[in-house]
Amino acid sequence: MVAIDIRDDIGTPVVERESGNSMKTISDKSLVLDLDKKPSEGRVPIYMISGIGGHVMSSQLIARGISEKWKAYGLLHPVFTGYEYSTIEDNARILSEHLVQAQSLGPYNLIGYSMGGLIAIEMGRLLSEQGLDVRVVLLDTKPPQLPPLKPPIVRLSIYLRWYLKKYGNILLNRKCPDDGNGANITYDQHKSIPNLPKAFRKAFQLGREAVDNYVATPCPLPSVLVRSEQVSWWENLREWTSDYGWASYIDLKQVIFCPGGHLDLVKADQYWQSTGAALEEALTLLEGVQGVGVTGK
Repeated sequence: MVAIDIRDDIGTPVVERESGNSMKTISDKSLVLDLDKKPSEGRVPIYMISGIGGHVMSSQLIARGISEKWKAYGLLHPVFTGYEYSTIEDNARILSEHLVQAQSLGPYNLIGYSMGGLIAIEMGRLLSEQGLDVRVVLLDTKPPQLPPLKPPIVRLSIYLRWYLKKYGNILLNRKCPDDGNGANITYDQHKSIPNLPKAFRKAFQLGREAVDNYVATPCPLPSVLVRSEQVSWWENLREWTSDYGWASYIDLKQVIFCPGGHLDLVKADQYWQSTGAALEEALTLLEGVQGVGVTGK
């Protein structure tokens, strides 16, 4: 069994203590990756964090939809370098260290998609405790605390509509049971481990474990939620509020709705411009906001 020993002061080496008391420092290779070909001079850096099991280079697609004012970087999940950190907080610590090495002073503009938004919040907590200025954009991130289920009669109607649509499309020999041409995923696929290369399967497994173990606690980070307009049928069984309940945890400035469903925001090519435009609106709104690390804890 591997025990993780992570130091609290950001910027000092993170070490992994293995059985036999042998030790090694984290890879010197930076987890901060360049997502576009824009020069950094004169541009405001933004840092993107991918969702569960995802490689941050996939964020290049939506980075194309953000204007020349911004320079996009990606923060790579540590699991892709062989380090099996299985909590949101552990991922946040190691990524915060690499971020500070790449940019020593704030403000830090963090964009986290799905699970990446949870990591961005915890990174913001760590960085603000160091007196650094942090702003967070949550891209369709939901808190792990689920809202209550809708009344049984309402849930029954949702189930009936979905199954009628599913089997109706099968009878009509249609491929997709959902409306639209965007990315689609079924409930069974959502709850299973996808058929991915080994590294991505590992990232998916550890990411799911991290989300299951995460408990959101209040953190007064200035934030904006960019969320999908379309909601998957199984998510519609619960009484989600428009802000996914984030107003209870963070300093939520605004909720911006974006076309498509959860996966469409980052995978469906027809949405890259609208997602990028929504992210830029969120970044612009936060640009004049001072983070908690500057104004006080």
